[in-house]
Amino acid sequence: MIGMGATIKDVAREAKVSIATVSRVLNNSAVVTEETRQRVLEAIKKTGYKPNALARSLKIQKTHTIGLIIPDISSTFYPEVVRGIEDIAAMYNYNIFLCNTDQKEDKEIKYIEILGEKQVDGIIFMGDVVRDSVIQAFNEFKVPVVLAGTQDKEKRYPSVMIDNEKAAYDAVKYLISLGHKKIGMIAGSMQDPIAGLQRIEGYKRALEEHGIKYDPELVVEGEFKTRKAYLAMLKLLEHKVTAVFAASDDMAAAAINAILTQT
Repeated sequence: MIGMGATIKDVAREAKVSIATVSRVLNNSAVVTEETRQRVLEAIKKTGYKPNALARSLKIQKTHTIGLIIPDISSTFYPEVVRGIEDIAAMYNYNIFLCNTDQKEDKEIKYIEILGEKQVDGIIFMGDVVRDSVIQAFNEFKVPVVLAGTQDKEKRYPSVMIDNEKAAYDAVKYLISLGHKKIGMIAGSMQDPIAGLQRIEGYKRALEEHGIKYDPELVVEGEFKTRKAYLAMLKLLEHKVTAVFAASDDMAAAAINAILTQT
């Protein structure tokens, strides 16, 4: 595979070694055998891979860069978080590489590979679900990782997040305190164990504690997308709900628009 777009992953595949081994060769590590080193160098030549300046430097310990991986830059939520991270990073003379994945697995993996090649000092990963392939990519590059707004299944990585269940519980409890009993919910994805299922559990607990029977027909997935949330609200209006708990600000705004179109 020859071309200007060759990556360290292409080299690893050609040499039949791990990405970490290629990185060791690039950094003249003594733990690599001469036979393996030559095989990697041949693969680099064959693929046309061009190691960046950071990879060629043998002395660099820190790059003062942090990779920030987010799932959807169009959301009103993530730009505010990015701004906060960037402000703090600047205080400590760090720069941010911002990567938008559109919640696509292949883009998540690609960006982790790119950030690994750039030798960032750490990665902040934001997303709904931390896939096994993402964990594998983290392990290959051995970059310090902090999760934000999510957790991996084994909870091996440090994470910063809210209590999703309690937040949903408080919101629905407030609606109940106003006298509402037929409360709908525009939820995230049922496949999302964090912002999806945990918020649904909070909704259900609030209903149960106040003697209101849970009706699955009143929980509609919006998947944190404005169009889907709009349609979810229209569906809930058919059930004549008197109040709605939306699991995100964007979905709440979409729900309001849907209501206005029906009045």
